[in-house]
Amino acid sequence: MNNINQENNIGLLLEKKILFATKYLSATEEMKEALMQKEEDVINYILKRQDCMNKINKIDISLQKVIRPNSERFRKIFNNYLDGIKNLLEQIVPIDAEIMLMVKAESRGVKEELLKINNIRHATKGYGTKRNQIPRYLDARR
Repeated sequence: MNNINQENNIGLLLEKKILFATKYLSATEEMKEALMQKEEDVINYILKRQDCMNKINKIDISLQKVIRPNSERFRKIFNNYLDGIKNLLEQIVPIDAEIMLMVKAESRGVKEELLKINNIRHATKGYGTKRNQIPRYLDARR
């Protein structure tokens, strides 16, 4: 009875892991669309993804406490869910790589813009400043 209960717990944990991996995939896809459309509110997608990762990590810790590494029964249960998790991760990786490329390109653009602004600021620094000194002329001796 105890083994059956543990098997059910492991099955539930693995199903939750697949559920959160699916949510992570959808948040990643939404984030990619938001970046493509140049939306400003990308932080919400980052927070969703981080939340899913945190929950998956907690599930992994719980699984490590329950699973016995040499048990054939638990290995069979785990292998049934492993393909689903692996499939989701294979879908996430290329989308995540595209997001990284978009973010790097955006970062380079922002950096170039800041450099232009900084150069303009330095160029205009000397113009229009009030001088507290009285101008000195060569013929001002008296």
